[in-house]
Amino acid sequence: MTTIFLNKRSEKALKSTFLPLICGVLERTVVTRNYPKPTRTCIRFRKALIAAVGLCLVSGFAHSNATNAELDVNILYIEQRIDHPPVLSNLVTWPEDEGEQGAMLGINDNNTTGRFPGQKYSLSSLIFEIDEPEHARNERILEALSEGSLLVVANLDADTLIAMANMPEAVNDLIFNAQSADNNLRQISCQSNVLHSVPSRAMHTDALMQFFVKKKWRQIFFIEGNGDSDKALADSYCRSTKKFGSKVVEDKAWIENANMRRNASKCVERSSRLYTSQKI
Repeated sequence: MTTIFLNKRSEKALKSTFLPLICGVLERTVVTRNYPKPTRTCIRFRKALIAAVGLCLVSGFAHSNATNAELDVNILYIEQRIDHPPVLSNLVTWPEDEGEQGAMLGINDNNTTGRFPGQKYSLSSLIFEIDEPEHARNERILEALSEGSLLVVANLDADTLIAMANMPEAVNDLIFNAQSADNNLRQISCQSNVLHSVPSRAMHTDALMQFFVKKKWRQIFFIEGNGDSDKALADSYCRSTKKFGSKVVEDKAWIENANMRRNASKCVERSSRLYTSQKI
């Protein structure tokens, strides 16, 4: 690996060369033609943000080449196991460690490309079983967060995520919400140390209603499930419907008295018999 040592003069020349280019690319990316004309305050904030991001990129490039030191990044993965809903077919099963395996896959990908800039990523996992008491779970979270500033990937429900973000040990941590789509996490329960990698329910429902408006499908026939998450999703759909000027013409409750898995298994059995007879 080639190391470039920069003095004050060369660093100034680097910033004067690359900073305008980076700012131009970012500004063309941020600004779109469909938005209303921004105010002067918005323009000043946007330019300051673009300049700050560009300066950070250039300074980080210069600093990483000047020091040539390996960066160790430890990521804490926290998961609360849940009861998965029944699947459509008995041939399909939920993997128990689905989230943890995804985190390990991301770590391996980062280490593959991180070798070149001298970055090394490691993963620590904290898994809670379904029947684990809340006080025991909080004690384990406090013990893990007391080790210092961390990057935390939280595969948790909204209430547990908020409780963890409010802990004094998590003030200097950066928590990534990887599960909860609760709208309140971006509204009244917004936390300064939490970033969201999953869209909220409002984002999903707003996007679908905008598509309906584009297609001029203004009258909505709504079917609501019986679970708590179904109720939260239904409320979000109702707000999005009013927001974009559509109308719910009829509302029905889903009756969960059909064995869809049994019917799906019969279809698979028939297909297997048909395939066997064709092979013979």
